[in-house]
Amino acid sequence: MRWLSGIRKAFHNDGGKDRQESGTANDHRQRRVHIPHDENEAAHAGEPPSKDAIIEAACYYTCSKVCYGVKGQAAQCCAIGERDFIIGPIDDTERFLKDLSSKLGRAVEYADVFMDFEEGSKLFPEKKLWQDPENYPCMRIVDDASIGYPCQFLDQNMKCMVHSIKPDVCRRYLCPYLREIVDQLEYKLDPPDE
Repeated sequence: MRWLSGIRKAFHNDGGKDRQESGTANDHRQRRVHIPHDENEAAHAGEPPSKDAIIEAACYYTCSKVCYGVKGQAAQCCAIGERDFIIGPIDDTERFLKDLSSKLGRAVEYADVFMDFEEGSKLFPEKKLWQDPENYPCMRIVDDASIGYPCQFLDQNMKCMVHSIKPDVCRRYLCPYLREIVDQLEYKLDPPDE
């Protein structure tokens, strides 16, 4: 708020001259605040964030704080729950395994991270998406209904422990609630030409 106090100071130091109105209908002077140029203040203002940065921040906030529009809910797309849902297919398995191994400082095996059709289809025989080989490999989940069958990389606070290196399918996924927010931001931040 340093910039605001600087504006107030400049505004009050002029003796209020710029705030006085002439009282005549023909006087077209604009009322304005005279602000002396301050190189340091301008340098601290910086560049505004890009549209992509704003959308990324909105996605992270929404997923962390109001997932699916529910205040306090997070990372529901990272858990199977009751719905017919699968975290797959993962098309960048090699890249993810390499990045995960680097992050952990040790080699990580494919079977420790992913499930193939043979294993996954037996886990949820009643779920249609789990019966389609096209949805594999998928992320390995914690086989515990009491916690909603989450991805093994979620911590107790529903935060992704591999967020910076997560697979592309996770990076690209937008639930319907988040898709609506992103569409609105895309439109508001880059309105069509009239």
